[in-house]
Amino acid sequence: MFILCQGMQRVTAEHQTRVTTGKVKELVDALCASMDRKFHRMEYNTVLSETTILDTRFKKLAFNDNRAVDEALQRITAAAARFSQSTPLPGGHEGEEAAEHEQEEPQASAV
Repeated sequence: MFILCQGMQRVTAEHQTRVTTGKVKELVDALCASMDRKFHRMEYNTVLSETTILDTRFKKLAFNDNRAVDEALQRITAAAARFSQSTPLPGGHEGEEAAEHEQEEPQASAV
């Protein structure tokens, strides 16, 4: 989503300087102003920034602001840590407890 919006803004801004016809110039100016309002700080939208980072095609490429990237990565990392700590593992134990418990109990051989 970021890439598409940035592309539209870039193309419109390029045409903004090239257009000489009055009505077309008004239209391009209105489009630029509207996109600036709608897409302002879009990188800080939680859902859009996290899904963009998780999409391997875009990662950090779609971001202009490194702080937005860092914040999204921190949110994803924190959510993954919370999820991994609260997910029950085999044996009825959770998180690190399960790893300790598995080391204490020898595994039965399938042979």
